[in-house]
Amino acid sequence: MRDLLLLSIFSPLTLLSLVHPWAGLLTFGWVAFLKPHSMIWSFAAQIPFNLVIAITTAIGWAVSKEKKTFRLDLTAALLIALTLVAALSTVFSLAPEISKVEFNKYMKTMAFLLLLRVMLTSRVRLHGYIWLMAFAIGFFGLNGGTLFIVTAGAHHLAGPLQSEITDRNHLALALLVGIPLMNYLRLQSRHRWMQLGLIGAMVMTVMAVLATYSRGGFIGLIAMGAFLWWRSRSRVLALVTLLVVAFGLHSVAPDSWKQRMGTIETAKTGDDSFKLRLLSWQTYASAAFDRPLTGAGMYALQTGSIFFRYAPDPATFGVVNRKPRAAHSIYLQVLGDLGLAGFALYIALLATGFWNARWLARATEGQPELEWMADLGRMIQVSMVAFCVSGAALSMAFYDYFLSLLVVVAAVREMAEAKLGQRTSRRKARSRQDEPLVETTAIAGIWQKAADKKMTRLRGRAPGRGLASQEGVAK
Repeated sequence: MRDLLLLSIFSPLTLLSLVHPWAGLLTFGWVAFLKPHSMIWSFAAQIPFNLVIAITTAIGWAVSKEKKTFRLDLTAALLIALTLVAALSTVFSLAPEISKVEFNKYMKTMAFLLLLRVMLTSRVRLHGYIWLMAFAIGFFGLNGGTLFIVTAGAHHLAGPLQSEITDRNHLALALLVGIPLMNYLRLQSRHRWMQLGLIGAMVMTVMAVLATYSRGGFIGLIAMGAFLWWRSRSRVLALVTLLVVAFGLHSVAPDSWKQRMGTIETAKTGDDSFKLRLLSWQTYASAAFDRPLTGAGMYALQTGSIFFRYAPDPATFGVVNRKPRAAHSIYLQVLGDLGLAGFALYIALLATGFWNARWLARATEGQPELEWMADLGRMIQVSMVAFCVSGAALSMAFYDYFLSLLVVVAAVREMAEAKLGQRTSRRKARSRQDEPLVETTAIAGIWQKAADKKMTRLRGRAPGRGLASQEGVAK
């Protein structure tokens, strides 16, 4: 039944993408973010939905009349440079079979992001894409929040199978990144019922974060709250609101959740999982310094022989490890897989995204027509804080949902620069029109009077006056 339902939705969208490629791009994002194909188990589970919609969208875009101009801004340039480094790392990978598979997945994400950058040309398309992102995360948020309430917090929420967010920690991070986008849509909604619905979705998504029992997600939630408080115009009111929300969540949370979060304080000394993460971090750092230009290769360190080549002595952290492990950090993941060059590009990409969002919030603030851009810049900053904080303990460096946010903020900055440039040009044109005109006729009159006086003087001289004077002198 689920297979038939998915095919009945997907098939018309595939045909529509041939005529309207933007609809195809949204469908690609829907499949990539929501992972509906991971929730079916019958004949349709074998269909490569992403590949099918990618092909039809590419064909539709190639034959469409849409402008096919591509502006190489800093974000796009960094993405392309990071792709080149990833390709080089794959060529010289210590485990080329694994790296090639992961690089192919990475290339699909990059193709999606670059096509999104080309086609994201208007506010209508932008809002449609943000609604898609909010809906995808809201689906998991409503589901997880409901289970948290119904089971009184006993259910441990996880993501869909065979996806980047299967792990509960990864799902918690995805939920955190999506919450500020829901708030942005609430700020832009004019209907009261829509605003209330989005508030409810945010509350349920926060509960879903709690339902994951993820300590990294909880730390990210605190970081989001602290950042919102710091950027709030009324910090006292914001602090009171956050304290009320925190008290309410603490009251409804079960004892098992509180005990789990309480281990954050003793993680360094009494938690083997944290010690294993420290071991992984040192392993990935050692690989990066041994191969600074290419790293070990994408996901190469998740093979036993490569991992234990760089793993430290188990006695270093007082824990036994018998299998290869993920990086458990977006920063160490990039460092170990791509080397120092890839790490520098990735950090520059994050910094550029945060700078674009900050510029957007400041440059458009106080301008009624562009206030939506300021709201979006502020909310994307919150999403980035959640990703950078929680991602410090998770291997989600190339998460397509987050990377698309960097493309979105770069596209909106381009829109803002165009609007602000038009306003500046209009102001200059108006100022030139308002300047007092020079009265050329008055200047001409002055010169005419001076010329008349000169002529009058010349005509008034006696013809023999000069000779007579000379005769008088001679006498």
